Amino acid sequence: MKTFFYKIAHTLNQLKNKWNLSTLAIAIIGLAIFITDMNSQLYKEGKVIQIDALAYYTYLPATFIYTDLKLEFFTKPGDHYEHIKGKAWISFGPQGQRLLAVSYGMSLLYAPFFLIAHLYSTVFDIDPYGFSWPYHLAIQIAALFYLILGLFFIRKTLLLYFNEAAVALAILGVVIGTNLFYYSTFEAGMSHVFNFSMISVFIWVLPKWLNSPTIRISVILGLLTGLIVLVRPSNVLIIVLYLLWGIFNFNDVAVRLRFLIKNILKVLLMIVMSFLIWLPQFLYWKYIVGTYLYFSYGDGVQFFWSDPQIFNILFSYRKGWLLYTPMMLLAIIGIFFLRKYNKKSIIPISLTLILYVYVLSCWCFWWFGGGFGSRGFIDIYGLLSLPLAAIISTFLFSKRAIIRISFFVVFLLLIAHNLFETTQYRNGAIHFANMTKEAYWSTFGKLKPKGNFYDLLKEPPYEEVKQRIEKEKQKEENKGN
Repeated sequence: MKTFFYKIAHTLNQLKNKWNLSTLAIAIIGLAIFITDMNSQLYKEGKVIQIDALAYYTYLPATFIYTDLKLEFFTKPGDHYEHIKGKAWISFGPQGQRLLAVSYGMSLLYAPFFLIAHLYSTVFDIDPYGFSWPYHLAIQIAALFYLILGLFFIRKTLLLYFNEAAVALAILGVVIGTNLFYYSTFEAGMSHVFNFSMISVFIWVLPKWLNSPTIRISVILGLLTGLIVLVRPSNVLIIVLYLLWGIFNFNDVAVRLRFLIKNILKVLLMIVMSFLIWLPQFLYWKYIVGTYLYFSYGDGVQFFWSDPQIFNILFSYRKGWLLYTPMMLLAIIGIFFLRKYNKKSIIPISLTLILYVYVLSCWCFWWFGGGFGSRGFIDIYGLLSLPLAAIISTFLFSKRAIIRISFFVVFLLLIAHNLFETTQYRNGAIHFANMTKEAYWSTFGKLKPKGNFYDLLKEPPYEEVKQRIEKEKQKEENKGN
């Protein structure tokens, strides 16, 4: 028996020498997500490319399989029809043109995995029409790949300021302790894990450009910025980091402005690279609806800039971000501890977070349809990993044992809470859109809905919002007249 435990200890010691803690944390996350994906079998059930992901994805079969961006193949009879029937999420232009309401950024990120799946499906004759199980599996693998990519760059950024243990725990907290875990597995086709990855890379590349704005880094950063916005246009907010990153006072702002002016040609180069990423989208809109710029979401949505639902988006029982993802409350508190580790990240992180809270809360459907928690914030979890690591470093390495132990217990409880609620959500004990205070507490601590849970739910005020949009539209028309 002693020999057995000696071998285990020896093996762990070897792993420690080869694998540092933060790398091991990423490996554990990757393995956990892979096992979850294989156990859930969602790809076999055709439940990966669905809802929003269906709209993101359709550019690929339309381009590479059917060569029909007008989407007429969804209605044409043929050998493929039985395999794609009911798969479309199509919007309509002003003249009834079929088009995809979303931009093509997600399809661009899916593309390498889609092409491998299509080759496999064609060679082995597994319904190579774009929607059989290899295509669904490809999207799950894509989500795992981009998650690991994002974590790799988060690790590189965090290690500039924090030790291995703090970085490892921050990485575990950001994924296993938040709804990022759910959107990396059970709804892997959604945009959040992909933009989380791209923004995490952006946070690593931007300081490199600010220190040495070479042509190579300018091209990379320009393409990356354009891609982030192309995947999810609301993430245009990250552009403020060009001005804010590394800023701590007004003198720094003046220095940054002079820097940008001095490197105006590099800035213009980045703008050109971002435009090139967007160019196919402009051409698509021109081809379908006849104009290079088109708001494909239609007239039925808008932002209510003077009526932000800040409390609701943060704390409401329907979709409160910090209610359903309290690990991020720890990250927000961590901003106050950043001064010791990286004081020049306090202002950019704080102001970017404030901008995200405000803009997302102004969206007419601030609950963002169905989903686990307030999913719109997942995109900036890489940014929030910095204050999370700061609070971990402050309390976990305190000289007082009671503080260290208490914090570690709280941290583990937050991870357990997230995994428990993820299971609740999967079991229907947390509704995707209709939660109320009464419904929340009726299933609190329960894995499955009990009693009158469904009677306690309340649908979001869709009709009220639609009526308000219509009134706002009429006001604008009256002003114009």
